[in-house]
Amino acid sequence: MALKINELACQIKELVSSHDKQPELICFDYFDTLVTRTVEPEHTKHLASKQLSIILGNQISGSSLYDIRHEIEADMCRQNAGHGKDPEYNLYDFGSRLFAELNSLSVSALSRFDCEEFAELLLDIEVAVEKQVQVCQQDFVRLIKEIKKTGIKMSMISDFYLPGRSFNRLLHHHELADYFDTVFVSADFGFKKSSGRLYDIVLDKSECSAEDVIMIGNNEHSDVRMAAEKGIRAFLFDSRAQKQYYIKWKSENRNVHNRNQTLKKNIEHAVKLNGNGVFPEMGITLWFFIHKLFDQLIQDSIKNIFFCSKEGEFLLRLFEQYQLEMFGRQIIKCHYLLVSRKSTFICSLRHLPEETFSRLFIQYSNTSLLEVLLSLNFSETESRRICMILGLDHTIRYPDMQNQQVFHTLIHSRVFFEAYEKHRRTQRRNFVTYLNSFDVDIYQEGLKIVDVGWKGSIQDNIFYALKSEVPVCGYYAGMLSPTNVNDKNIKKGILFSNHSTLTSYFHVFNNNRSLFEMMLGASHGSADGYYKTGCPDDALKSIHHSVHKSIRRDKDEISILTYDLEEERELFRQKIQPLQETFFLLSNKLNKINMGTLSVFPDLRWFAKHHARMVYYPTRDEIKFFEKLYHLENFGIFQFTDFRLNKRLSLMERINNLRAIIRDSKSILETGVWPPIILRRLGLGFLHIVYGLRRHRHAFGEW
Repeated sequence: MALKINELACQIKELVSSHDKQPELICFDYFDTLVTRTVEPEHTKHLASKQLSIILGNQISGSSLYDIRHEIEADMCRQNAGHGKDPEYNLYDFGSRLFAELNSLSVSALSRFDCEEFAELLLDIEVAVEKQVQVCQQDFVRLIKEIKKTGIKMSMISDFYLPGRSFNRLLHHHELADYFDTVFVSADFGFKKSSGRLYDIVLDKSECSAEDVIMIGNNEHSDVRMAAEKGIRAFLFDSRAQKQYYIKWKSENRNVHNRNQTLKKNIEHAVKLNGNGVFPEMGITLWFFIHKLFDQLIQDSIKNIFFCSKEGEFLLRLFEQYQLEMFGRQIIKCHYLLVSRKSTFICSLRHLPEETFSRLFIQYSNTSLLEVLLSLNFSETESRRICMILGLDHTIRYPDMQNQQVFHTLIHSRVFFEAYEKHRRTQRRNFVTYLNSFDVDIYQEGLKIVDVGWKGSIQDNIFYALKSEVPVCGYYAGMLSPTNVNDKNIKKGILFSNHSTLTSYFHVFNNNRSLFEMMLGASHGSADGYYKTGCPDDALKSIHHSVHKSIRRDKDEISILTYDLEEERELFRQKIQPLQETFFLLSNKLNKINMGTLSVFPDLRWFAKHHARMVYYPTRDEIKFFEKLYHLENFGIFQFTDFRLNKRLSLMERINNLRAIIRDSKSILETGVWPPIILRRLGLGFLHIVYGLRRHRHAFGEW
């Protein structure tokens, strides 16, 4: 008779507390006993096939992979039965068969793996899928804990195609591994509970008499009848409710449209549960970027990817978690590259007589000599010394600095020439040594980087620092008029771009680029330079500098200096980090939702509409939150930039601002700065609702 968990627990506890007939070993079934699934059992194979298809660049569909898998499984079961074993197979052995089959179909993406790696990949994917769809039954956990206290040994027994070493990963995931002394899986032995022969293995290896063993499971044939035939006392757990759930799940998921709508609702529900009232949809946008980024990197056959600091710190965390949860491993190896415009610019420059510094002045034409020298990565002490020797005022900010006499005096001086050439060569050499420390053959593979965007100036610096000899490809959240693009210096906007063509919903994502930058703040300061024999004394004495990382390659040790300001760290700790933790939790939920469905994931328009809510219809709290943010400009000009309304405007000033917007709203409101902030600075904050409605209709053709 099938027992409810409470009845079953009572009887087992009575047996283990008995002094006369206490069992030596208690065995538990796994599926639908210790754990249940949120999907119908066979569906896990469909999900695993979908994940493999993604890794193979969708060169073969998930449904085709499932069909091939079904045929190979059946053939392996027949062969094993013909050799005197049960009709069972081991997924690791299956991997070599599938590898050969896909090779025969000329699936070129298979080239990134050898046969053994591919077989291990299949195990990782299967475990990842099972982790996402399994739910541990807490009533059984409590029973197991009670048994553990008695010292009675316990075993887990399952008819399943995963080998025991993979099964142990599932037990560790559910924090059950420490409770079981042994694990018996049919895939390891070729014998199953359903034939009774796996029980022979259990009794032999456990060195127990059948009458001293108890079996607990939900399958009347495999767990009860066949155990009883071996003389083992068995208890049948009542899992009828779970079986009904599987039937209902299968029925509800037949309709593709319903599945797709359910998926969207599940995503929106996850956002609401994880929302904190401030930019909750940013978690969706960041997840979508990571999702699209992975697909693009797979399409491009990328093996190693470098995430550029500082915005790359959180992106790397999301990307690694995405791979681990979706595929059970890092398919694409990730690296964190400590770079900034300032630290890489000096590395990219030419011999002084050949250098125009155009890449500095095209963005920052109005600057001071001190800011020019700091942008060239000289320390403040060295910058002041050079200007003092030349009798130049380093504090005056000149318009069109490139054509000022003071600048020409500087660059044609002997003192600057010697300091510049030494610093340029040293920083470039140290930076290249730092790149080589990652043990990635960038000269063979090329260098692939990820950053937030927009023009890709750090990528340009790296490209020129490598003397244009190493192909560099950048993957960005967005591209806005990228610079110096050629066939060896490639830049790709994953969410939006205006390079070559304007991508769909470009203006939605571009309307507040600062939101991306601020939400991707880092736990450390900007990279400030690369030093081989120790950092400059004046830098080390500064309370704002710190050695963020030291690396050693062969006999060379490179220290990366960072510029840390307490104001930035405080902003990160108080404002940004809590939001990132919310986004990370949401990303985990979205990974789980995506893993558990075969539905067509929402398209770019759906994600753009959710992003548009933040851009066009922000709450008052979001605007106030954003106004309190600030960031340090540490290249070209060196100052904090904030989004505050710094003064109260008169009525006439506000009226004049309104007239200007009526005449030409585009030049005022579509500059990349968030329109609600611009409008508040103009004393016209109330207009952001009207503007948002108009821009939303323009973007999506609907209110």
